[in-house]
Amino acid sequence: MNTKALTIDTESFRLVEDPSEFEELCDYFQGFSTLAVDFEGEWNLHRYGLHLCLIQVSDGENIFLLDPLTIGDLSPFLDILEDPDINIISHGPQSDIVLLDHLFGRRPANIFDTEKAGQLLGYDSTSLSGMLDHHFGVQKNMKVRVLDWNKRPLKEKMLKYAAMDVAFLHNLQERLSNELRQRGRFTWHQEECKALEHIRYRKKDRPHLKIQRANQLNYQQAHVLKHLYELRDQIARDHDKPAYYIIPNAKLVELAGLPPKNIKGWTELKGVSPRVKRYAKLFYHAVIKALDSEPEQVARSYKKSQERRSKKAFFQKVDQRTKVLEAIRDQIKEVYDVYPMIMSMKNLKKIAYGEATLDDFKNWQKIIVIETAAELKLDLSLLTD
Repeated sequence: MNTKALTIDTESFRLVEDPSEFEELCDYFQGFSTLAVDFEGEWNLHRYGLHLCLIQVSDGENIFLLDPLTIGDLSPFLDILEDPDINIISHGPQSDIVLLDHLFGRRPANIFDTEKAGQLLGYDSTSLSGMLDHHFGVQKNMKVRVLDWNKRPLKEKMLKYAAMDVAFLHNLQERLSNELRQRGRFTWHQEECKALEHIRYRKKDRPHLKIQRANQLNYQQAHVLKHLYELRDQIARDHDKPAYYIIPNAKLVELAGLPPKNIKGWTELKGVSPRVKRYAKLFYHAVIKALDSEPEQVARSYKKSQERRSKKAFFQKVDQRTKVLEAIRDQIKEVYDVYPMIMSMKNLKKIAYGEATLDDFKNWQKIIVIETAAELKLDLSLLTD
């Protein structure tokens, strides 16, 4: 364990709930070149949709917990996140970036992602809890993470948990930066962090098909699933409840495959919210509407795509590309402990099937792949033919 003694009072923090106090604090933050930032948010766990519940900030010595539910307009702090002269330290901020983009249309800049640094250094555990334990011998109460952060007042143990999320980040950044430089991977990390600035909130295309086991349904059943999914979503939105609370995903797929034959059947369902009984008539008619209409065209286009891919020449090309890529990946595996980050099996398959090219890789990854191919005397033109 690379643990070194470090004393930080994670129980000494300032909870900010007053708008005027918040504005003064944002002026104070402007005086720092680096701030550690984290968010506690809601992602369809206790409520419908995405919600920002708490903002944690550290200037390296002091910890501030900002309550967006009472502060109101967060623009002064969101401006700080986008300020090119202020660096932000955060741990695995991808979901937070999506949240900010979706709720406010804001995109943080100059982020140092401590989780990504741990991944590039090959840490066994890259969770914040694991990295704090590794470097500082600090333990986090992870049970608090899944509590309802929408409720007020927040419990003391929740505030302490939130404070710890930023308390050590300045020190952690310093240690990780040194390790990255020592191993010649600092520029890799810079490129990975730069990519964070391009993350956007994107509404899922045909989200009903992303549910586990939805791909086991036939075209007509998938069409029923779409109608049930949309009705469930509307009911969840109206009641500000997560969709799974109305009908769990597994149950929804089951109902799409074998829906109740009448309204009464919907009122007698088990393993669903009591609200389903109230809306039994709507669910029944959603199924009828689906059965009386044509399945989505996506099913047909998908079938054509599969037929195209069944051609012998296509699979021969896939086999050729796969052999080249696997040889490169095997060699990379011998040299780099983080080989899945350089060429994952998912990316390998995408290139083999012509769904991506090396230009879709980050530059540091691409350089390693090209250099490895040159060492092995492999022709990369096969990947684009």
